[in-house]
Amino acid sequence: MMKYAVVEMTSDNLQESRSTLLRKVTDQVASSLPRRSEADIRIFSEIIRLLYPLSPLEDRAHVAELVSACGTLPEWLVLQLAQDQPVVANPILTGYRGFREPVLLKLSMSLPDPHLQVLARRPDLTQPVSEQLVGRGSIAVHRIIAENLQIQLSQKALSLLIRRAMKDARTCDALLLRKDLTPSNYKQMLPYVDTNTRHKLRKLIEESLSPEQREHLQYLRSLRRNLGAAYTQKNSMGLWAACQKEGANLNDILTLLLQDERLEDVARLLAHVSGQREPKIRDIVFNGEPEDGARLAMLTGLNADTLAFLATVRSKKLKLPSGEAAEWRRSFAALQADVEATPVRRNSEFAAKRPKRVRPEKKGSLNRKLTLAAGF
Repeated sequence: MMKYAVVEMTSDNLQESRSTLLRKVTDQVASSLPRRSEADIRIFSEIIRLLYPLSPLEDRAHVAELVSACGTLPEWLVLQLAQDQPVVANPILTGYRGFREPVLLKLSMSLPDPHLQVLARRPDLTQPVSEQLVGRGSIAVHRIIAENLQIQLSQKALSLLIRRAMKDARTCDALLLRKDLTPSNYKQMLPYVDTNTRHKLRKLIEESLSPEQREHLQYLRSLRRNLGAAYTQKNSMGLWAACQKEGANLNDILTLLLQDERLEDVARLLAHVSGQREPKIRDIVFNGEPEDGARLAMLTGLNADTLAFLATVRSKKLKLPSGEAAEWRRSFAALQADVEATPVRRNSEFAAKRPKRVRPEKKGSLNRKLTLAAGF
């Protein structure tokens, strides 16, 4: 039995240093460790517990390399190895098959960045673990996670990576190869990439569309052409008249303007459609809080996607925090819920003038992922 073999070996080597003994015991046992009983593994683990603290780095690394193929080590031993110096921890972090999600979560929440870079390469990372790695990790970790095509990332992790990718071309390039990236994610990246990458993203968005969505995308393209000079000029009254003639709604024309980052024209058109003073609307577009944007959207009939797109373009142009679009969307959803709960309530801030009638959106208009694909 293993117990007696190990005892005999340790008795024969009382004069040897503990470090040498650790290597010798590991070599004797580890080759057949996967076939050992639970009792054998427990005995082996206790021997490591006694010898490990006084063993040099080289021998500890030797132990980790040999036992990493075993999937039934005690949790305390796995954690001890994984938290050691990188040369010891790396074989465990990359190759140990017995990790349960709670243990991986614990490691992802506590390990230093060099260890996280190794952990990020595992092909079995769950979404909660990858979220922790993205949240805590450096740019190096973000790149590795983005390039790890064997794992499925959550929308939270993807959104975080996309925000990081705005400042790192390698992360951005890696994200473009991921199969779990959605058209909504592509849309999130559009304002922050160069022209060539933008064309790639738009192609990916178009390839993911349903037939109905493709049809509407063609409509948006034709709308840009049909508006002609009215679209390129800075006359909001003429532009809105041309849109009404084409049967276009406000969300469609704002999508085109935002694609071209024409915030001044967006403000002018919103002022014209809402019947409000242009300086007031311009101040909301350029300086407003999420609550201001939400009230303006309710007044003019903007949908949540157009409002979020407006916030995204504004953030890029004014170099504001990239999370503003999500804040504007949340404020809009909260205001919608409030209005539904109290339908007779009026928005006093915009009650001074009766807004001009806004044509309803066409049935089947695209969601957020399509609105940003307009204007190829």
